[in-house]
Formats: sequence, structure tokens, C-alpha cells
Amino acid sequence: MRLGLGILFIVLCVSCASKQPAPSGSYDNVPDDEIHAFVDSPVMPEAEKKPEPLPAPSPKIPDTVFIPKTTEQVEHDHRIPPDAKITGAVYDKPYVVRGETYHRLKYVETFEQEGIASWYGGPDHGLPTSNGETYNMYAMTAAHKNLPMGSNVEVTNLENGRKVNVRINDRGPHVEGRIIDLSKKAAEQIGIKDKGLGKVRVVLLAPAGEKSDDDFAPDSPNMAYAGTTSAMFAVQIASFTDKEQAQALADTFDSGKVERAVVRGTTYYRVKVGGFGTKEAAEARKKQMVSRYPRAFVVTE
Repeated sequence: MRLGLGILFIVLCVSCASKQPAPSGSYDNVPDDEIHAFVDSPVMPEAEKKPEPLPAPSPKIPDTVFIPKTTEQVEHDHRIPPDAKITGAVYDKPYVVRGETYHRLKYVETFEQEGIASWYGGPDHGLPTSNGETYNMYAMTAAHKNLPMGSNVEVTNLENGRKVNVRINDRGPHVEGRIIDLSKKAAEQIGIKDKGLGKVRVVLLAPAGEKSDDDFAPDSPNMAYAGTTSAMFAVQIASFTDKEQAQALADTFDSGKVERAVVRGTTYYRVKVGGFGTKEAAEARKKQMVSRYPRAFVVTE
């Protein structure tokens, strides 16, 4: 009997000694290699997420950061002079002469126009020009209704091929059908002095005028989105605040390019695929790209 109780006592002591006391509080001691990130968590750090692979050789491109408020293109802009081809135009306040409104260009990148040239001399020699200079009929200058003051243009007589370079320092001629008023000396050099008039082509030699950051805001009333029937078109596919990312994307296209724009103090680098002679061609290209760039839109170059 005593032997039986002794054995029972030993068994109970061993059982109590093998039971460990629980620490204060409670936790699950799960090994680190069994803890997995909750990949669907909206607060998960970006470093934990696995980005979706992009088809080679395109670089990893973030979402477009800027889209104009409207992508609708205007077929014709009434401010563009007759028979003119313009790109990168920003308009200044218009002026009125004898009831006719003229739209001055504050800034323009390219400009070409064909029409009738005239010249002015004697009665105006020594008088102030529109930019405050003193008119000199023996200097290589001219008057134009729209181009920024200081613009340098090449004027070609389309009848004999003779050319002359002049600087715009006056406004005019305010006569229907005429596009430029040359100084007496310039008129002599291209052979229209004696005739008084001649058919010419005027080509801007370099971007002219001044522009401010706000001029290229999408909702700016000065921005010339429209072109003439001879305008070029492009498809804008993205816009970045990082120039290198924009250039990386542009380099994946044969006709890709990057254009800098400052909108309300922020610099953007717009990626465009361009060189289309018609809006229809640009729209067709956009349709081919819309699956990858759903916010692409057509712009005038």
C-alpha cells in the first residue's frame, strides 16, 4: 500500500515540474520566416509591392502627372494672319486701326507668310516707329502687323528670287492684302522699289518675342492651340516633372520628343510623338497607342 502511494506521489511531482509557468500577458511566438506581408493592404509600403513588369525595352514609367483641361482642337484660329503658317504662338493684346482689329504676337517660334509687300520712305523718314526708334529708310528694317518687335525675317521676292533680311521695328501696312512694309533700301535690294509692290514670302529666322510661365497654361487665353491647314500635329502621351523619365519614354519612339512647359510655377516635360501632316493622321496614331496610353490626345505643333 505504501509502495503504491509512493509511486503515485513521484508521478505527480514529475508532472508538476515539467509544466512551465505562462508569462504575463499573451502573444504568439511565430517564427519570423512564417510572417508574410499582407500584399493587399492599402497602407503597405511601396518597397513591399511588386511592380507589374513592362514590356521590353520600355522603361518603367509613372502615371501621367498633367493633362490639359480640354483636348478638343480648334480647326482654325481667327487670330492667325491670312496665308500664314505659325507654331508656338502666344498672343498679346490686340490693337485697332481704322476699325480693323489686329492680333499682335507676343511670342512665336516659327512664322511663314506669303502676300504682297510694299515700302515706305520720304514722308516717314525721321519719324518715330511703333517701338520708339527713329525710322531710317536707308536701314534694313520693316513694318509688320503681327510679328513681335525685333523679329528678324527673310523676305524673298517670288518673282525674281532675290532675298533680304530685315528687322521688324514698326507696325503696318494697315492695308488689306499687304503683309509687310519694307524700308526703301530693302525694297531696292529685292527689286520692288520702282513697282511699289511685289509678291513675297516672309520667313521668321529665329523664335522672337518674350513669354512668361503662365502663357503656356492650358487655360491661358493667349495660347495658340490652333493652326492653319498646313499645321503639323502630334500625339501627347505623357507629361512628367522628371526630365530624365520623359526623355527615356520619348527615346522609345522614332519621332518622340520632349517639350518643356512651365504651368503655374511647376515645370513639366511633355512627351510627344509628332510629325503628322494632318489631324486625321495624328488621330489614327493615337488610336494605336491608346491601349497603353489611355489619356493620350492630339495637339497642334
